[in-house]
Amino acid sequence: MEKEYKNKEVKAHALELLAVLADGNRETTDRIDSRLTEYMADVALNDGDTHNLYEVLGCLKLLRVLRAYELDVFRVRRAILLYEGEWRDDGTYIEGSGGFLFSGLLGRQHYRLRPFQVAVLAAIYAPHREVAADDMRRVVTDAVLFMTRKSGKTMMGAFIGAEHFFFGDDNAEIYCAANSQDQSKILFNTFKELIRQKDPKTQRTRLTATEVNWKPGMMRTARAAALSAGGKRKDGLFPQLGLFDEYGSADFVKGHSDMLDVVNVVQSGMGPRREPLSVFTTTAGYAVNGPFYLKLEGIKKALLGELDAAEQWVQSGAAARRDDDWQYSLVLEPDEWDRDEDTLLTCPNVWRKSNPMIGVSVQSDFYEQQVRKVRLDPNEKKEFMTKLLNVFQQDTVEEWLTPEQIRPLQEPVRIDDLDSRDGWVAFCGLDFSLGDDLHASSYLCYNRETGRFFADMDGWMTEAAIRSSSIRTLLERWVDQGWLMVSPGETLQPSLPIDRIIQLSERMTFMQFGYDPYKAKDPINVLSAWVLGEGADPKQMVVPMRQTFAAYNPAVLEMDYMVRSNPPMITFSNNPMWAWEFGNCVLATSNDGMENHKPLKRNAGSDGCKVDHVQALLTALNCYDNVQGTVQSS
Repeated sequence: MEKEYKNKEVKAHALELLAVLADGNRETTDRIDSRLTEYMADVALNDGDTHNLYEVLGCLKLLRVLRAYELDVFRVRRAILLYEGEWRDDGTYIEGSGGFLFSGLLGRQHYRLRPFQVAVLAAIYAPHREVAADDMRRVVTDAVLFMTRKSGKTMMGAFIGAEHFFFGDDNAEIYCAANSQDQSKILFNTFKELIRQKDPKTQRTRLTATEVNWKPGMMRTARAAALSAGGKRKDGLFPQLGLFDEYGSADFVKGHSDMLDVVNVVQSGMGPRREPLSVFTTTAGYAVNGPFYLKLEGIKKALLGELDAAEQWVQSGAAARRDDDWQYSLVLEPDEWDRDEDTLLTCPNVWRKSNPMIGVSVQSDFYEQQVRKVRLDPNEKKEFMTKLLNVFQQDTVEEWLTPEQIRPLQEPVRIDDLDSRDGWVAFCGLDFSLGDDLHASSYLCYNRETGRFFADMDGWMTEAAIRSSSIRTLLERWVDQGWLMVSPGETLQPSLPIDRIIQLSERMTFMQFGYDPYKAKDPINVLSAWVLGEGADPKQMVVPMRQTFAAYNPAVLEMDYMVRSNPPMITFSNNPMWAWEFGNCVLATSNDGMENHKPLKRNAGSDGCKVDHVQALLTALNCYDNVQGTVQSS
């Protein structure tokens, strides 16, 4: 059935179907665990829009599979008991009842599984199919937990490994694999710690740096080992369980992926196993052409087929089996329509679509704190997007306007030399610093009579910031030459850039001021008060403009056109910081399919790589477009 699935109407329809089927199958879910019923009801309600489309579809699939196959409720309950031990009705742990201890703020503690975690175990261990008389086998052989950092994904993978070590085949082989040796050791050591808890004196098990196995003479001979991509190729494996962590970071290099090789080696050895299982636990990454990204696309396509299956179930009253029932997936990420930068950085409900452990194992204000860091240093955004929101980012950057293109356009003119009586008006972009960086004021001047554009700048840094900078000598030279101004102390005085605007306004008419609303409260209050005192409306004159791909893209394209035109449509003042900052820029392309562009630092980690005036100039150009659009439409 061909449909456009990436829209809100499809999600609304899926939620309607889930509400009907979840309510009609409470007896089945209650039979496994009441928390499974709770989870289905919570996703179906979707209060606050905290569950994405593919999580909803995953619930539809799980309900269908639970009704279409025989259920081994005992195996699910055994796994739950192994994980958490026994608990009283008031939510307190019964001492000595078993269960694992997990790391917490107050030390190692017993924890109850969250409803979505119960759903994971139910999906893996409950559905069984009859292969032959008296031969029932687990349906799911492939489980994908696409979850964020700090959501318990690695712990869940390690626990499934421990369950197989104790209750899988007597000679089960378990392999903990990842894209790097360090990551595979994290997974393996987490698994090993769980085994150690059940045998603290190692009387029955042997634990080494790379292997865990039962000692000779024990009834079981199961063993576990760590593998990593790029290591020596392993042959002769006989795995029952493959645990693959951080698969999302694996990429193809010249058509080859070491991590995919590890996955293939492990899975190709599973043929003789009655109940093999591969568990992939990963966050998003930068490998948009890597093996996991391709796998994820296939998972999503298969999940969309659950709409048809659910409709048929509602109409016929019978849950049908499907060819992809061997795969279970939990996809926690923002919906497609949540992918603009503003939404991702400001909406707590979108964060919860990616991480249901916010307020549980993750502090409720943790994401807010991380957003503050991103606002201070946009170069941290990719880590936030990939690891905490599960949004793949693409490292797509390209050269933009070079110093060699800017220098011929510089002329010995400053904004102080221009006068509104000659047809000039100005638009100002402001990028404020909290004190440890460069404050940038960029002026885009436009002559209404000639159509000519001219760009100038002012910049301030604090004394403390200059002293600690890796390019102190260069900055001090610009200070001596009058190109860069100094703000005494450690914090930028908000009145300095505003006083400069007021000084310039004696000869220049300012049409609009654009600013990044983050870290701008005090100077913008000063600027707005001055605008009001001049008899203008601050809401029309002082406009917040976020530094997003979508916001920057029109100005990037226009600036590129203005510089490359023959003859060029813009000139610059002879401030040497113009050519220097354009040389520090690379042009990044958004990975949301919209092909939007924005300038970023060439060297993200360097305090000597500034692009603030270039970004502020693009903000000023957006101000020009705002005002021109208003004039043309009036």
